[in-house]
Amino acid sequence: MSVILIAVGLAATLSGCAAAALGWLPPWLSGYIAHPRAWGIGMVGIGLFTLARIPSLRERITDAGSVVAAVPFVVLVAGLAGLALSGGRPTR
Repeated sequence: MSVILIAVGLAATLSGCAAAALGWLPPWLSGYIAHPRAWGIGMVGIGLFTLARIPSLRERITDAGSVVAAVPFVVLVAGLAGLALSGGRPTR
């Protein structure tokens, strides 16, 4: 289970970093995403949330206190907002 979480989290985080920094999108999304940098920020948030679900990290986060335990969910909501803002077909 941890290997899958690491693979998905790293893939989402790396593709999000590439989109946020360079404006690069995977070829299958280039016609559907109007704002690639917002999509990248959203994917980074989703990827970091996924990595925070790894059992060993999740135990450390919950041991740090309730405020710190809420941070991954704030990152998730920010990532979902970035994905929502990136939608729509690009105008030509």
